Amino acid sequence: MCGFCGVTGATPLEEAEVDWVREATGLLAHRGPDDEGRYTGEGVALGFRRLAIVDPSEAGHQPMMSADGRYRMVYNGEIYNAPRLAAELKAKGVELRSSSDSEVLLELFALYGPACLDRVRGMFAFAVWDAEERTLFAARDPFGIKPFYYRMDGTSLRFASEKKALVRPGAHGPVDPDSVRRFLSLQYVPGPGTMSPRIRVLPPGHQLSYGPDGELRVRRYHSHVFRPAAAARPDTGRRIREALEDSVAAHLRSDVPVGSFLSGGVDSAVVCALAATHDSSLQTFTVGFGREGYSEIEHAVATADALGVKSNPYFIGAEEFATRLPEILAQFDEPFADAAAVALWFLAREARKQVKVVLSGEGADELFGGYHVYRGTGEGYLGADLVYEPSELSLVTPLTGGSADELAAPLRERARKAGWDPVTLRQSVDLALWLPGDILTKADRMTMAHGLELRVPFLDREVLAAAETLAYSEKISPDTTKSALREAVADLVPPEVARRPKLGFPVPIRFWLRDELYDFAEAVLTEAEIGEYLHRETALTMLRDYRRGDDFDWRRLWVLVCFAVWHRIHVEGVDPRRFG
Repeated sequence: MCGFCGVTGATPLEEAEVDWVREATGLLAHRGPDDEGRYTGEGVALGFRRLAIVDPSEAGHQPMMSADGRYRMVYNGEIYNAPRLAAELKAKGVELRSSSDSEVLLELFALYGPACLDRVRGMFAFAVWDAEERTLFAARDPFGIKPFYYRMDGTSLRFASEKKALVRPGAHGPVDPDSVRRFLSLQYVPGPGTMSPRIRVLPPGHQLSYGPDGELRVRRYHSHVFRPAAAARPDTGRRIREALEDSVAAHLRSDVPVGSFLSGGVDSAVVCALAATHDSSLQTFTVGFGREGYSEIEHAVATADALGVKSNPYFIGAEEFATRLPEILAQFDEPFADAAAVALWFLAREARKQVKVVLSGEGADELFGGYHVYRGTGEGYLGADLVYEPSELSLVTPLTGGSADELAAPLRERARKAGWDPVTLRQSVDLALWLPGDILTKADRMTMAHGLELRVPFLDREVLAAAETLAYSEKISPDTTKSALREAVADLVPPEVARRPKLGFPVPIRFWLRDELYDFAEAVLTEAEIGEYLHRETALTMLRDYRRGDDFDWRRLWVLVCFAVWHRIHVEGVDPRRFG
């Protein structure tokens, strides 16, 4: 897990562009505290920060040059089938110089070109410079686990693992109104747009190329295609179980210690249970809050004891939460209001004290039907955690224009034409928008803020193959969700864990906004220069009414607070360490 940046142009690079790579590489140091590398060639400059996990020797240094000298690569991620691919390369006469999966990916690209994407199993974002053709090629994994941002500056293409390398706080420039409206609906900014009109996100399962002709080409190379069965099949449990066992084993490949996040639910428990069969000394990590209903620590500790692994719990207090909040939200570069992200930041901080890699259960709900909102009909569905309907946005923003529905509607229509059931339709929307935009964004930023690699065994092509043919009844039943998954792993975890509904590190912001966080929220809504984007007095009235006891969804207020925090830091240039 690492961070990279680079620039290439249809015309020779200027010295300022090479200087930018040097500066941008430094801004990504948190993603790779172990090593730094840069390369400048004719028409390209690349920068890299390394978190050494597999073959931490100098042989894994990047930017990496191919054996024939033609290609240079920067890469962030893990290729879990690298040993098998290495054997395939050696059989074809390729001499590998290391056991690094980076070299395997690079030599695979040198041999097959973009077609190598059909062979790799893992999480990745990478860019390869072809010195012979003077062309840059980049790609992002099918789920969007690893990030890739880019912008065009005249005839120059700049790209980076995080947006902060492309635009500094205080130098943000115009804010995209469509992205503001979509954020208020969804609590995250969905790709491929960002709050900066000139900066784009390379979507999951897409590739990019840019060469001497000056034309930027972006196209899809992978699509998730559900094929739901008409009825449950007798071999479903076996297929799910085998896929998960194989995936967890592959995700444990590492030359440094691997731990696991553990909540009170079934997803992380299954990952821990399977990992413990390979590593009996597995360390698990969980966080919670000192308020009833907002801590999974008791459940997680009991699960760890039942599995025979060590538990490392940590309680987050309201004062520590409030003190760290601006620093945590600043990591996202975009407004982000999923409260679980803050808990995840603390969780990653504690885990990094003992390990460099953790496993986690992200993706299980999207693949196996885990959200209670999946019980609906599917019409008009925008996402798993909708805050404001598009028709309600005029209540809180003067902006008009695009909405989240413009992104979701084509996905719903595609699902409708395919004849998918309502659950599969909603899954398809969430796999395209919610999973990469919220779930995986917070997972990447909160762990990489501490130089911690997070791996997600559920988001694996073999697990997807087992999940994409599930019948409606194997996902949602009258009394539970993820029915087939729970049955497949019932003997791995305690019975109460297999039955327990999803919580996912809940955060008591609904209470704190009336007390511990009230002054913070009032100050930021008052001081932020947000009148162009939000109805400030409406937001302040909502906050005061909420404190007096008005019982409305606290998230409708929290997205406004988080937008104001983002604007203060990234547009106005306020140092998050000197907030308030």
